[in-house]
Amino acid sequence: MLVNLPLPEGVSMGEFRQTVAPEGLGIIFNEDFGRVVDMEPRAQQRIADLSSIYLPFAEDEWYPTVFFTPEELDQLQLIEFDINEFTNLKRAQWLAEGGIEGEWDGYLAQLDSMGLPQLMAIYQAALDRFNAAN
Repeated sequence: MLVNLPLPEGVSMGEFRQTVAPEGLGIIFNEDFGRVVDMEPRAQQRIADLSSIYLPFAEDEWYPTVFFTPEELDQLQLIEFDINEFTNLKRAQWLAEGGIEGEWDGYLAQLDSMGLPQLMAIYQAALDRFNAAN
């Protein structure tokens, strides 16, 4: 089994790896850890962090890759860019300055006026077609 060598003083794992395995191991499959190769401590910590911090809040469902009609694509081009710009701007503003509680209702109204209901209808139609085909 491939194991991690002790880390020299003052050298990061990434730097050390480049001196002992500059080309890396290639692809390591999940079932190989603990059997063929030892998982390095940083990877073990990332898995522990993901399991305890992020995964409890992860969605169980995901939106699949769907196909849009040419007409839907035309509508998406008119609506989606502005909505994405607006939501990104507000997210950054609220992270930096706060104020989400006082602005939330106006934010939702602005999204509606920008075409969010139409955008959601387009995505729902595409999802319905996807589900009907699968």
